[in-house]
Amino acid sequence: MKSNKGITLIALIITIIVLLILVAVSIDIAIDGKLFDRSKETVSQANNKLGEEQNRVDSLINEWDNLETGISGNTSGNEPEDTTPPTVEIEIQGKTSNSITINVTARDNESGMVETPIYTYYIKKSTESTYEEKTSNNNASYTFTGLTQGVTYDIKVEVQGDVAGNKGKGTTQATTGTVTSGLEQGAITFGNTTWSNNQASVTINTNTSYTIEYQVNSIAGTWTTIANGGTVSGLNHGDTVYARLTDGINAGQHASASIKDETAPIINSFTVTSADTTSITVSASATDNESGIYSYQFQYKLSTASNYTTATTTVTSDGTCTYTYTGLADNTTYNLRVIVTDKANNTKEATTNQTTVSANVGPVIATVAYNNKTTNSIKVTARATDANGDNLTYTLYTSTSENGSYTQKATTSATQNTTVTLNATGLSNYTTYWWYIQVSDGEALQTSYKQSTRTYCPGTGLICNGTSSCSVCDGKGYTTSKCPGKYGEATLEHGPTVTPYNVSCRNCGGTIGKYTRFWTWLWRCPVCSKGVKRQNFYCSEACALTCPSSDECRTAHTGENCINSVENNCSSCNASGLIKGCRHGYSTEHEYCSHNGVEKVGMHDD
Repeated sequence: MKSNKGITLIALIITIIVLLILVAVSIDIAIDGKLFDRSKETVSQANNKLGEEQNRVDSLINEWDNLETGISGNTSGNEPEDTTPPTVEIEIQGKTSNSITINVTARDNESGMVETPIYTYYIKKSTESTYEEKTSNNNASYTFTGLTQGVTYDIKVEVQGDVAGNKGKGTTQATTGTVTSGLEQGAITFGNTTWSNNQASVTINTNTSYTIEYQVNSIAGTWTTIANGGTVSGLNHGDTVYARLTDGINAGQHASASIKDETAPIINSFTVTSADTTSITVSASATDNESGIYSYQFQYKLSTASNYTTATTTVTSDGTCTYTYTGLADNTTYNLRVIVTDKANNTKEATTNQTTVSANVGPVIATVAYNNKTTNSIKVTARATDANGDNLTYTLYTSTSENGSYTQKATTSATQNTTVTLNATGLSNYTTYWWYIQVSDGEALQTSYKQSTRTYCPGTGLICNGTSSCSVCDGKGYTTSKCPGKYGEATLEHGPTVTPYNVSCRNCGGTIGKYTRFWTWLWRCPVCSKGVKRQNFYCSEACALTCPSSDECRTAHTGENCINSVENNCSSCNASGLIKGCRHGYSTEHEYCSHNGVEKVGMHDD
């Protein structure tokens, strides 16, 4: 063992000598080259140092001589026993939050170390009493893993060993590091919150080598691993995202980010869809891409008022909402407002105005009048007004009895204050019909008073041939009677007709004679008597067979009595020869003067 110690000492001495030589050479070069301004001082210091080293060398040489003397003085012939264990030094090479790496150096100055020592590694927390063996191998370095962050550990290494079989042991302590706190600047950063379909997403980043873990709305549950720069999605307004760094065993302090919707909803439209005298219906359309729509609040006020009144609040997430304001006054302007709130309590409002409809005023019938008739129809006219300016519908009803059942016969529509004509068709001839008009503005009805009218009798175009009879007359004074057998000598009670010349009876608008409305026989005409116009004079057998000139026949007779050849008077004749007095219930213009003994009876035009 002393021999081994001597060898080691000799090696050390040789090393020192080489170093001294190098130092001396360097000093000489420095002096010769005049590299330093203070060369003398430098040389002095170097010589002093060299002397100190020389003394050490001398001391080592003396020790060597003593060793040699001891060896040569041992005459027993037995080597001394090596009972000294190797010296074990442990160096901490590195540590993390969950690991400690060490390097071991074992020395033996007696018998010396074996060629491949065996290293056994132990570790325990400093607060514990028992070491845990981790491994045993020929490696002089080892990394303890799976450790707890921020904990001081006791480390022990046993080395087996030296040539004499002694086992060396070394110990040390080391404290693990800690995982970087998420609150440390830049350790954990959250990206901007983005929204889609009412849900949010956020990214998480770190500037460390640790792994990121996260949870939503809790730190007590299971943490989820996410890549650096990864995205957490499916988040809602009010959620909190917690994130921390981990080494796989230990985790640092967490950081957090709150998900907030700070964007108000968008109101796309707020419109009135309908209005009447007491209500207004509105429709609101809104969107919110962040937290989503929560409610619609509908308010209103008179246009002259200062403050709004809340009518209702509808909680719904729908994009549209309708509401009807009720109990309003007619013909009144209201200010309407909707306030849309999202789930983050952000609000947006929109307004509009609307005037309620004026209360309806029923139509007023201005005129209703009989117009004309036929054998099977009655035509009337009507006009009505409406204060609201509504379009009006007119309906004509008829009945054969004043208090009987009425039937709708005609209807038409027109703007208010427009005269309309309605025609009731399909009626019976020579029948009295009661009728009235009803007018509607769509809400209210007005009915006219009842009137009556008799339709004409049939017979238009009938021919009297001496044996047939004129049909029932129209109630205006014409009666049924046979036509005369001779021309010009006979008269009917209310209208003359000459049979041989095929002149029709006067019935309900029938043809009067062949040639003229007033039955003038153009084929035979007497001399005009007393200036009576030809068209108002009826011929007779006593008349001359030749007609006077047109001018002579057309001479007017005014202001005189009509006296003919048989001395029959026409009292108070006018220029047309008509008697001014009424006869048979007709007006003057339906009565003719008598001339030459033949009664001339005019016709009613209706």
